[in-house]
Amino acid sequence: MKILLIILIILLAIPTLVFMCTVGRCSYNLAEQEGVSQEYRSQLNIPSWEWHRDGDYIRAKGSVKNNGNKIVRYFEVHITFMDERGSIIDTTYTNSGENLQPGWSKNWDTMHRWDPRMHKAEASIGKVSVY
Repeated sequence: MKILLIILIILLAIPTLVFMCTVGRCSYNLAEQEGVSQEYRSQLNIPSWEWHRDGDYIRAKGSVKNNGNKIVRYFEVHITFMDERGSIIDTTYTNSGENLQPGWSKNWDTMHRWDPRMHKAEASIGKVSVY
């Protein structure tokens, strides 16, 4: 009876160990891909953008250009709002999950609640995923 219990425990433990290794390897691959994607972030730029008050909101819009040689499958544009001295008041972001081919541009547009302290804004590229 003791031997059957030990065999049963071993049989149940092997699939668990294999699954954990598989999950661990998948996580490693995802981490590698994330590193490649973030390195590619420097290949994207925001050639033009603007922001203005629209009632009780701030409207920001512009475009992102893919200057690299890979297809971008996801990107974020981060907007940072600051006061007159450059202190951060608030942040927001917008994103796109549409493919952005090498050499192509994609327009973006977002709205955020207005704060009377907002006097400056900066736009930057956030997370990026590539094929």
